[in-house]
Order: sequence, then C-alpha cells, then structure tokens
Amino acid sequence: MSLSSRAALPSLEGATEWIGGEPALVPGCPVFVHFWSVSCPLCHENMHEVEEWKSKYGSSGLQFVAVHLPFHESDNDVQLVRETTRKLELVESVAVDNGRVLSQKFGCEYAPAYFLFDREWKLSCRAAGLYGLKLVETSLEKLFQKS
Repeated sequence: MSLSSRAALPSLEGATEWIGGEPALVPGCPVFVHFWSVSCPLCHENMHEVEEWKSKYGSSGLQFVAVHLPFHESDNDVQLVRETTRKLELVESVAVDNGRVLSQKFGCEYAPAYFLFDREWKLSCRAAGLYGLKLVETSLEKLFQKS
C-alpha cells in the first residue's frame, strides 16, 4: 500500500546494506527519498536533477536518501550497485533494498519514485516516473518559500 498524504516518514531500518553509511537525519529538516535501480535508464537520466537539488536546497536543510530497488536478478549484485553509485556520484546514503523491505514500507513498486517529507517528516509529495520530478520541484519550491 502506498503512503497516504501526510503519512510519517517510515523507518529506514531493513536495508540489505548501506553504501556510504546509514543516514544521520536531522529532526526539523525536510527529507527527500528517491528510489532508483541500476537497470533503469530513466533513473540514471533523472539523477542530474536530483543532484541540482542538492546544490539548490541542501544548504537550506534538505536531506537526501537514495534507495536502490532491484528489478531484475542481476540488480541484486551489490558490487554493481556500489559501482553505479560511484559512477552516478551519489554522495547521500544509499540503501540497498534487495529484500524489498524499504520499498514495502514506502509502498513503492517501481523506480524512479520520489518521496518528499516536510520539516515534521510528514509526506508532502510523492511522485514517480517521467514527470515525477516536476511535481516534486513544485513541492520543494513551496516548502522552501515558507522558510
């Protein structure tokens, strides 16, 4: 079941492993969680915009967590996920979700998928696919206008 509007940020426990360490999330700062897969071309294409948000909103407190969601058996190769994480230059904590524990908590069945939680860690926007970033961008602008 997908998270409903204003749902609390689910626990991030249950990842197969963390690349870059578990996130040390700061209470009172918004959190952006994005699901991606090594075998998803659109995920790779969209990563540049996520990186731009780090520059634009990171200094205002936006925190980032990436979750790798495998689609194919080959996607379960943790070494491949590590290599792709380096290639994509992801600096945030990256959860490897081979057991699909996190994807179940978020109600996420495919990638790319995006979840924005406000300062109270309540879901303010969820989006997916090709146009998902546009929806999140609008929510980010509104969230940081209130600052």
